[in-house]
Amino acid sequence: MLIGRKSKSLLFIMLFVVVMVSSAQPVSINSIEHFSLFKRALVMTESRGNTKVIAKDGSTGILQIQPVLVKAVNRYCKNNGIEKKYTLQDRFSETKSWEMFDLYQKSIWREKVPTLEQIARVWNGGPNGHKNRKTISYWNKIKRNMKYISVKYDYNEKSDA
Repeated sequence: MLIGRKSKSLLFIMLFVVVMVSSAQPVSINSIEHFSLFKRALVMTESRGNTKVIAKDGSTGILQIQPVLVKAVNRYCKNNGIEKKYTLQDRFSETKSWEMFDLYQKSIWREKVPTLEQIARVWNGGPNGHKNRKTISYWNKIKRNMKYISVKYDYNEKSDA
């Protein structure tokens, strides 16, 4: 069965969320909220939510995106017929940063469905970051921030529904 690009992309995102729910610290919330928790922990770890932050290594924005990642995402888009082209300035846009994050992860994982740990470690250490022991401490920071956020916003509370 042939699947269109949009359908394939939606399928990937749905699988992505399902795997994320099963791979992080146990939190009694639904999958969308869990992915949201992961994203907030990633932002907290990278920039504390400051879209204008610039690091010594040239990383900028809410997700601390380096120029090499912008090039990699643009190459992925070009090679896959995706009509998007990002600039270095786009790293300061929260929306465009998340678009680049998603495209970068798709470029790494292709048809595989990664765990939250793999996603975080690749974000920190590049395409093979999930295999690099040095990225374990980054994953531990993400987990701590997920736990902090879940306690702060009381996500462990069960709904009345």
